Amino acid sequence: NNTQSLRWNHVYGPKLTSDVTLYNSLYKNTLGGDISEAQFDYIQSIRESGLRGGWTWYTGSASWAYKTGIENILGLQQHGDSLTIHPHIPSEWDHFAIHYRFGSTPYTITYHRPDANTHNAPVTIQLVDDGQPHTVHIGQQ
Repeated sequence: NNTQSLRWNHVYGPKLTSDVTLYNSLYKNTLGGDISEAQFDYIQSIRESGLRGGWTWYTGSASWAYKTGIENILGLQQHGDSLTIHPHIPSEWDHFAIHYRFGSTPYTITYHRPDANTHNAPVTIQLVDDGQPHTVHIGQQ
């Protein structure tokens, strides 16, 4: 058995890294023999050499997916100490609930979709940072 590798990693900045790996592997297994009236042969060999390289660029795509879900689907927009909720949720959803934190204050917000005859108007909540839990219900349950 023989394995060698040389690896080089470089960090260009907080969002860009690269790595290069040079590797060489040699595995060899041999089983043989001549036992009376039976022949056994087993030979296995793996030889691998190569060079691998790659770049990793952290674009923050997870934060964009989070932002899309919170702001565009659930419709939450915070402006100073007010929170506007104007959801664009899929038609299969009749409600959603979210745990939201404003400073040291936790909010539990439950939204129920209005019926078909009601316009989905934005709702604005005045946020208070008093450290006490708040529960907000929007729509009919």
